[in-house]
Amino acid sequence: MKEYLAILDTDRAYADGLAKSLNRDEHFPFYAACFADKEALLGFLREHPVAVLLLPQELEDEDLKHLDVRQTLYLTDVRGYTAVDSVPAVFRYQPVYRLKEELMRLQTCITDAGAPDEQAVFRTSFIGVQSPAGRTGKTGFALVLGILLAQTSKVLYMNLEPFSGLEAWFGESAEGGLSDLLFSMEVRGKDFPLEGCMREFHGLSWIPPARMAEDILKSEPGKVRDAVLEAAKRENFDVVILDPGTDYRMTEVFLPLLQKLYVPVARTGAQDEKTERFLRWTERVRGDAARITEKLTLPVIRTFTTGKGYLEQLIWSEMGDYVRSLLGEKV
Repeated sequence: MKEYLAILDTDRAYADGLAKSLNRDEHFPFYAACFADKEALLGFLREHPVAVLLLPQELEDEDLKHLDVRQTLYLTDVRGYTAVDSVPAVFRYQPVYRLKEELMRLQTCITDAGAPDEQAVFRTSFIGVQSPAGRTGKTGFALVLGILLAQTSKVLYMNLEPFSGLEAWFGESAEGGLSDLLFSMEVRGKDFPLEGCMREFHGLSWIPPARMAEDILKSEPGKVRDAVLEAAKRENFDVVILDPGTDYRMTEVFLPLLQKLYVPVARTGAQDEKTERFLRWTERVRGDAARITEKLTLPVIRTFTTGKGYLEQLIWSEMGDYVRSLLGEKV
């Protein structure tokens, strides 16, 4: 059952259009209701519990700032604001899908044990690993990070590259995986089966990548995100590690959900400009991206071992030591 999200705005056309756009998404966990004046909102609140309330930044009414709602957010006219008077804020004049993703990200602070099942996924921590530079050790780092975190948490690793070669890392050619998951969700909605889609390696759960590049390249990023969110909720994962690869459409829809973004950098100066341009782009997508981003210079690993044996060695190599140091007391 969806909870209510209330929108109060004197610009009734804006509020009405926003509510209709949000309500067209069947996977959005809230039903949006809009109001043009305070009295109409208060009347609604007397009869319906409201989980999230969106208020205009310029509002000076103290009564509305202390209503019995789980979370109050401001709609701000200034891009890049993350809070106004300690109240979280979202930029009003942005594409609805981005505003929706920002609302979803802000729900990570909700830890109420009584929250409905639809909200469980937002207590999952999302970690991104991405770099525009090649040969930085990104995939090895992400896998070792997941394996070490899996010692104490339930962790899922998702690789969204169209040509990942991920199966070679695990030493197996897996059927099913992301292609089947996306197809099943398209046909069956949230009732899609997860059986046969997941594998496990040293405690780390992973979903084999798309069988054909077209399966990911022609998928709507929002639907890929919804599939990952549903899998995370269904299996109660504590952490999801995302490697979007070079498909920056995927980065754009997942970035608002991330609690951390690791960006491995190349050791050659020629790649520095690529990285800096990427980081500037992430800040345009998400105003506080710099706060969650950490650049990494990963150790160089030289070995002739391939496949599963290489990954097992990597855990105890300089890479494993590096990740353990990065995680500190978490492992």
